[in-house]
Amino acid sequence: SKWYQRRVRDTNYFINTNLRALMAEAIDMVLEGLFNSLDADKSGFIESSELLVLVEEMEPGTSKDIANDIVKVLVESADNDGDGKLSVEEFKRLMESTLGDM
Repeated sequence: SKWYQRRVRDTNYFINTNLRALMAEAIDMVLEGLFNSLDADKSGFIESSELLVLVEEMEPGTSKDIANDIVKVLVESADNDGDGKLSVEEFKRLMESTLGDM
């Protein structure tokens, strides 16, 4: 019946809309938690040395030179204000763009 089809459509819309919002909120919380765990000195920024720890953990056995090059590229691509470090918002945008490429 049309009533049933409309209910299914409305229910699907409700679920999809709310699920997207919940997932976005969950991702935001995870990224903020990751940021806080990487911000070892609790400065409110992730400096290159702190980001290097993440790169070395994700790519064990990578040479120091390559790891430093990766960090340099990451910071340059995400550091919108040019201060040489990543704010929480810059970090989130970097991670979201990286996740979007998966």
